[in-house]
Amino acid sequence: MIGIKKINTFITLLISISVILSLGFNTKLIDGGTPIYLSQLVFTISYIIFLVIIFLVTLFSNHRVDLNFLSLFFIFFLIAYSAFGVSINGASFSEQIKFSFVVVSIWFFLVIFSSFKINLDTIFKVLLVGGIIACITFISEYNILDINPEKRLKAGRLGGYNAFAFILSQIMLIAIHLFFSNKSFLLRSMISLAFILFTITIFLTFSRGGLFCFLVGAVFYLYKIKQKKIFVITPVLILLALPFFDISIISNLDAISDRYLGDTSSSFSVADYSTGRVYVWFSLLDESFASLRGFVFGHGLGNILIDTPTSWTYVRSAHNQYLEYFYSFGFIIFSLLFVLLFWLSNRLFKLNNTRHNILIIGLFIQILIGIGLDSYLQTSQIGWYFGIMIAIFIHHAKREIQEIT
Repeated sequence: MIGIKKINTFITLLISISVILSLGFNTKLIDGGTPIYLSQLVFTISYIIFLVIIFLVTLFSNHRVDLNFLSLFFIFFLIAYSAFGVSINGASFSEQIKFSFVVVSIWFFLVIFSSFKINLDTIFKVLLVGGIIACITFISEYNILDINPEKRLKAGRLGGYNAFAFILSQIMLIAIHLFFSNKSFLLRSMISLAFILFTITIFLTFSRGGLFCFLVGAVFYLYKIKQKKIFVITPVLILLALPFFDISIISNLDAISDRYLGDTSSSFSVADYSTGRVYVWFSLLDESFASLRGFVFGHGLGNILIDTPTSWTYVRSAHNQYLEYFYSFGFIIFSLLFVLLFWLSNRLFKLNNTRHNILIIGLFIQILIGIGLDSYLQTSQIGWYFGIMIAIFIHHAKREIQEIT
């Protein structure tokens, strides 16, 4: 009989390989209305293996497997409700598939983290390595001698520049945590080089949301571990390093400043700075309150279609996950999700102030902000990532408030 320790090691290895493949080497396998990516295939296979492991361990050992039946029931309810909403509203099932993949991913990882001893620092290090590979591959495809907001780094394999920038903001926070949690000079040097690579890459995406999420997470983490001097040193080093990296930044400085600070040559408004998001949000709110049925039960996933006055032809996303779910599921389901989010926030913010817990809270804060700026959970290429992160948050919230590591 294989021991539980070997199973723990095997599961950690399986997750690590899946993360590396999905972050560093993700590619589209099947094109069409509902494209299939390598990441979806890899993690689907992983979930099947998880099921086999859970079945065998439950059947042939005394080890307790926490199947999280309440979470499983709630997930099946959400999938059934969303499928019903899609069918009666006549929408495409592509958004339903994306949503189902995310919530199923949450349950699988919640079971794994609750039932087996998975070293989360190992998972974080693997995310760091995957991020390095992704950055190198994306930069290699970019004209590095012509940095311009009109030529943003393309990261379609990982959901586009905004979604990738957000994941990168979280990996950068993880890098800061690993830097301060290790005393090895060699490891710290490698993390520092990786951080420079991440900084350059997130800059090339020109994603204001990704950069903002990084800054919020970094400030929170550094403040909580009492490293306030880094607040000043880090941005200065970045500002000095970027022009040295590519002199084209200087020639495009006006365009770059307009991207981050707004167009100073004309009247400034929040609506303009948000690149059409505010218009989309108000339009969706108007539609949500337009009928009692739409307000209470929602309009179904995949039914957003808004003609905006911006350069976009039509918008099919709320660019705000909260509003996306409110519009799609209606007030009743959204209220349940909000209660769950409130419970999760309440429990996580009561965790002890260890560096590990501070990192978990920092990542959680980033996601709270990030999904308010874009609908990242609708991105099929990275649904597995949010499955891992949300499962980590729920797992920590369910445990007693104590030292985790």
